[in-house]
Amino acid sequence: MTDVGVPIGRVLRSDHDRLDGLLEAYRDSASSPSAIRTTLWTPFANGLRSHIRFEEAALFPMYLDAGGSEPMVSLMLDEHRRILELLEAMDRRLTGDRPETGDLEEALLNVLWAHDAREEEQLYPWIDANVPPERRLELASRFDGRENI
Repeated sequence: MTDVGVPIGRVLRSDHDRLDGLLEAYRDSASSPSAIRTTLWTPFANGLRSHIRFEEAALFPMYLDAGGSEPMVSLMLDEHRRILELLEAMDRRLTGDRPETGDLEEALLNVLWAHDAREEEQLYPWIDANVPPERRLELASRFDGRENI
């Protein structure tokens, strides 16, 4: 199948870049008051949760329907669970008595780095090469409206 139509990999990589920028802004605020840090953290955490919900509700089912690897999805779901656990731990830390989050940030970065690389190098290119253009367009449209997922 030729790669015509909406390259979903480009759409989702762009969201990874957006989220990376939000996380970087949060990390750059390490010496700021906790209220400012929380204000910077919230858009990143909510955006990442939305990205994960979209992948689990729309991307992974489409990938599997097109003949994608069940072990790949299982691994992605395990990584999503770990990411969500770390987001929750960060949320608790930021609203608690101990707002220092460096250890959790490092753990999150390690999981995200490997997870995003796997998606961008394996999952997204496979979808772009094997899912028909009209299905990728539908997927991209759902991504744009993902607040409803």
